Amino acid sequence: MTRTVAGAEQWARQHVVDAGGAGFYNGYNWNGMCQALMFRACALGDSRSTAYQAFIDSGAEYADYSAAPRGAFHWWANHGNGGHPGHVALDLDGGGTRCLMASSLLSGGQDFAPGGYCIGTQSVARYTALSGLIYKGWTLDNVGYRMADVGAPGPGTTPGPSEYVLTADDQRVLQRLALRGGYGGPVDGVMGVLSWKGVQTAVRDFGYTGPIDGIPGTRTYTAIQTLARDGGYEGPLDGVLGPNTIRGVAAWLDAHPPVTPPANDYVPGIDVGTSQANLDFLAARAAGFRFCVVKSGGSNDGTRQPYTSPYYTRQVDAARAAGFLVGHYWMTGWGTAAGDSAYFLANLHDYRPGDPLMVDVEGIDGSPVWSDAQTAAFINAVKAALGVTPFLYTYSALLRSRTWPLTQATGAKLWIAHYDVPPGSPNIGTAYPTWAIHQFSASGSVKGVAIDMNVAKPDAFGSATLPPPGANPVPGPTPGIPLADGVTLQRVAELGGYVGPVDGVLGSNSWKGVQTHLTRLGLYSGPVDGVPGTNTYKGLQLLAQRGGYTGPVDGVLGPNSYAGLRAYLDQVAGGVTIATADAKTLQQLAQRGGYTGPVDGVLGVLSWKGVQTVLSRGYYTGPIDGVPGPNTYKSLQLLAADYGYTGPIDGVPGPNTYAAIRTYLSVTSGVPGPISIADGTTLQRIAVGGGYPGPLDGVPGAQSWKGVQTVLRGYGYAGPIDGAPGTNTYKALQTLATAGGYTGPVDGVMGVQSWKGVQTVMRRFGYTGPIDGVPGGQTYAAMQRMAKLGGYAGPADGVLGAYSWSGLQTCLRGWGYSGLIDGAPGSGTYTALQRMAQGGGYTGPLDGVPGPNTYRALANLVP
Repeated sequence: MTRTVAGAEQWARQHVVDAGGAGFYNGYNWNGMCQALMFRACALGDSRSTAYQAFIDSGAEYADYSAAPRGAFHWWANHGNGGHPGHVALDLDGGGTRCLMASSLLSGGQDFAPGGYCIGTQSVARYTALSGLIYKGWTLDNVGYRMADVGAPGPGTTPGPSEYVLTADDQRVLQRLALRGGYGGPVDGVMGVLSWKGVQTAVRDFGYTGPIDGIPGTRTYTAIQTLARDGGYEGPLDGVLGPNTIRGVAAWLDAHPPVTPPANDYVPGIDVGTSQANLDFLAARAAGFRFCVVKSGGSNDGTRQPYTSPYYTRQVDAARAAGFLVGHYWMTGWGTAAGDSAYFLANLHDYRPGDPLMVDVEGIDGSPVWSDAQTAAFINAVKAALGVTPFLYTYSALLRSRTWPLTQATGAKLWIAHYDVPPGSPNIGTAYPTWAIHQFSASGSVKGVAIDMNVAKPDAFGSATLPPPGANPVPGPTPGIPLADGVTLQRVAELGGYVGPVDGVLGSNSWKGVQTHLTRLGLYSGPVDGVPGTNTYKGLQLLAQRGGYTGPVDGVLGPNSYAGLRAYLDQVAGGVTIATADAKTLQQLAQRGGYTGPVDGVLGVLSWKGVQTVLSRGYYTGPIDGVPGPNTYKSLQLLAADYGYTGPIDGVPGPNTYAAIRTYLSVTSGVPGPISIADGTTLQRIAVGGGYPGPLDGVPGAQSWKGVQTVLRGYGYAGPIDGAPGTNTYKALQTLATAGGYTGPVDGVMGVQSWKGVQTVMRRFGYTGPIDGVPGGQTYAAMQRMAKLGGYAGPADGVLGAYSWSGLQTCLRGWGYSGLIDGAPGSGTYTALQRMAQGGGYTGPLDGVPGPNTYRALANLVP
């Protein structure tokens, strides 16, 4: 994810002298390295070799730099681009007044990089005057990526994807497309923010992944062109709209009429699977559809094994919450009737009496088409288990090409697919007595998501309760919640994924967002169904406690509850959400700053004052006021950076920030702290060399520690092999780490540097991975290959054991090793390794402490 604008500036200020690698020039002449600076400072997901190529691939859209918002990219090029690759800068404040750039032309600006590095800020006007380059315009995107907090364009900006100017008729076509994305305004030929938001929503299924912000850019236009291709457009996907694109969009709209359920006695419905992952079920129900059949899984994919559809659970819950009668269908294929039916029954989600069940017989994805006997066997197995007879689903041509006496004998009703005929008039020939559901189209669309449309006969579902016919508008405001408080709840809902309007009018999607956010924080354990109840309201009060609410948790929201929620939202402004476990970590940190309250995961003013007090010792200069803001969060990341955190200092702490804070608490506690899963796995891999036979699950127990202690005999450990790690065990680990450059005290208190030393030692055994605390099998496989020279016959599988070490020690006999062949390396083992290394060019001391030169020489001897 791209950084915030402030984060990009901070990165540029802090990392200009240590940003080598990844193709980023680190010399003193930064002129011409402007796009490289944008890529690294802004954390863009993609880049180009020159600024001019990035400009070509980004497509400048606006010519007036004074209208550029914060986070815009400004572009320049030479006349005809002759002899110059172009130039780019990031607008830090908007209006082109202060732009971050890499250039030698910073006169009159601010050159804030030390030591002569040509990085600083300059205005668009002054850079243009000094450089003589042509200003080409500005974009919100840089090769398809934009800043995390890009501002809104200023007055007078008009989307200009090309020289072609959209006519009023063109804009009406785009507004018709916007209607498919939820736009409810007039089709008057004047595109605005709301109509562009509708277009961006409608082209989600055509490759658009940007924000729904109503500000079109290259990605929006390219997605429109992709949709237009389905309407006959044959031009390039270059993000440059023209008359041919618009004609393609118009043809697509004509070929995909808006969803209108048939106006007759039939019951309209839809069926959904993996292609409808982003379907708005509430909008589908509002359109008048009354039943929804969800794909539960099948046996038709390449694994030839039964599987559960990836969106099955989510789609059932969403369809149920929207008010549909929900059905479940199984896609047949490679499986047997007995195996598939057992899996289907075992994995039904929220099955309720009256839910229709279906078996799909088609031969999808090259899988075999089930016979009449297999189909009947599946139906009878489900019928015997639940007392419900599943429907048979198939398509007209297949149905009529076979006979189905056994399936008919089960009493299964027919769900038939036959397109391009009027709803309710499928061709079933004489293959089946009658039909119950007709799937008549695969061209339906709900807010840009394609759907299959069906009609069912009134008696298709027996006595099941169907929702009422006709449209089902989105519910209005929840009674008793004023609009201002409704806005507060919708802002909470946004943290749970809600993307609708923040208008204070709460609906199912708003409440789903609230419930999702509360679930993630561990404050709510009920269903995410969009229907609030006492548990939802109690969860909101628990959340309000994080904003200072001290009232009862009784499920009755009042003014104080909402005040607490608003204070909480102020805390998380900018996207900061703190899980309960991480909140407890911060309270433990706060104790170092004088906080004496409970460690309960409910952050309040006193907790934050304690955190700010700790951070004020070299990381934070703001007030100790118990109100966290961007400076508090950035300071947390600065502290975390001293204890292993390597992410951006952007004021949005995440899991890696809190992991490093926990490391800080552990390292500074004076005693060995908790061991992470990664470090626990490292210890268990070491323990395998000492005979440990257990799993590598990152949770070391007594047997793991016995194995570790056995290995550490060769590193100075003289304590008992009791599986209970203590100070001596940790001291031995630190002794091992000294061979990897660790220079800290051997005091039995493992910290970040100790662990890095251990990883560095592993690198000397042939390990080429990162020094990140998560060792892989490369290290151990290299040692096993060497051990084969000493008679080791096991696999080079990266799991070192006593046999691997024994083989290695035998191999080293010829280089002066006289110790035991016991599979436990010690000083004698390592001295012999150095003698062996002399045959590969090693000229260093034989001191039993192998270093990079030792292992570099050994690498010359090992195949």
